[in-house]
Amino acid sequence: MITRCNPYVQLKEGENIKQTLNLKLNLYLILTIIPLSVLGYYFAVNVESLFFLYEWLLAAVVLISILYSIKNIGSYRNELRWVAISILVFLIQFSVLGLFLG
Repeated sequence: MITRCNPYVQLKEGENIKQTLNLKLNLYLILTIIPLSVLGYYFAVNVESLFFLYEWLLAAVVLISILYSIKNIGSYRNELRWVAISILVFLIQFSVLGLFLG
């Protein structure tokens, strides 16, 4: 069965689901930054000796998400590639902001 996402691109249904699943997983990784930041605030205010744990967890989440977005860029050949590129650029900007604030 062929579905149409774009008039110029035709994908099989399974390919479309797999590609959007990879992007959703990458976005869910990015969204984990929000509760992780709440945890970091708690550590900074109440348990300052554990703040290093937040820093390392944040670095790991960002690094894993960067590697995953690079994998997604290499695997896409349609308009979803631009979504993966925008995720990578956001993560690079977030990393630079974290370097200057830290």
